[in-house]
Amino acid sequence: MKPYSELEALAPEKYLDWEFFVTDFDAMPVNRARAQEAYEKGLETGRENEVVFVTGRGTWGAKRPDCQTTSYEGIGYHANTAHFWHGVLDSGCRVEVYRYRTTEPVVIKE
Repeated sequence: MKPYSELEALAPEKYLDWEFFVTDFDAMPVNRARAQEAYEKGLETGRENEVVFVTGRGTWGAKRPDCQTTSYEGIGYHANTAHFWHGVLDSGCRVEVYRYRTTEPVVIKE
């Protein structure tokens, strides 16, 4: 588990390395069993939205023309978020990362 202060300070491009976000919690048997489900949810999220993004705080969100959603789950903080994020990256959607010190997101994947 990475603290939110570390997630907030990461270079946007670090989010292309989903394995960096694997937590100790992911090794627990109950979470290992849910890794594939989390990956598939990430694929679905990416395919159903135009953009999936990382907030300044390190949580994820998604948007399409008719709506937007945000999650409380910090990528690399909560269990199986690395596997979810892996699915997002494999989905082919646009991925943006927001940072507090900038006004525009950094596009890390088209």
